[in-house]
Amino acid sequence: MVNDEAPPAARVSAAQALLDRGWGKAAQTVDMTVKRATAKELPDDELANIAAGGSEDTASAPLDPALLN
Repeated sequence: MVNDEAPPAARVSAAQALLDRGWGKAAQTVDMTVKRATAKELPDDELANIAAGGSEDTASAPLDPALLN
């Protein structure tokens, strides 16, 4: 960081690394909605989407539960 021969970008990167270690990184916020339900309460198409690795925001066609094993 204090090496005058180092490129400015490297000096800034070194300063950032020191600050992160000394003060810790800033907290990150996450905006999310959690839906709590048991498997018995969910419809078959939603369970199939979960089994296929999808999420509520996935814009894919509903899966046929009969095709899942």
